[in-house]
Amino acid sequence: MPRTLFSAAPVVRSVNAQATGLLSALLLVLIGGGVVFAGIRYGVGTLRDMGAGFMPVVFGSLIAFVGILIGLVEGRENLVGDDPAGTLSFVLLSGSAGLVPAVFACVFLSALGDRTNSLTDVPLLAAAWALICGVGFGFLLNLGLPLFWWS
Repeated sequence: MPRTLFSAAPVVRSVNAQATGLLSALLLVLIGGGVVFAGIRYGVGTLRDMGAGFMPVVFGSLIAFVGILIGLVEGRENLVGDDPAGTLSFVLLSGSAGLVPAVFACVFLSALGDRTNSLTDVPLLAAAWALICGVGFGFLLNLGLPLFWWS
């Protein structure tokens, strides 16, 4: 949970406050995208010969980028936990061990952090996601990452 600057007590944010933050991020992305779209219609030009739409495209892109950043920060609590062990295991294992062991380790370590999972559910969940990712990314999408270290 996020903490305040001067205290170690966790800050409790309501679901409504997080939804408001995500909605404002979406609104910024939509406004920025609309400004970029309108600026492109005026003609952008080049850096040496700027058209009428050059500055609206630049500022609209900045507004949309800020909206994306706000959305990532606001949605971080739902997407990423406080323990980076799963992500770190995927980064370290994906190049050396392959996609399937990296996904298994990532899901296994992440599922251990959830108190609602039992010790029998964790390996089953990790194996299911490793199988899904192996089939989906390895065979269907033909990802360049090897599935196992021997392949």
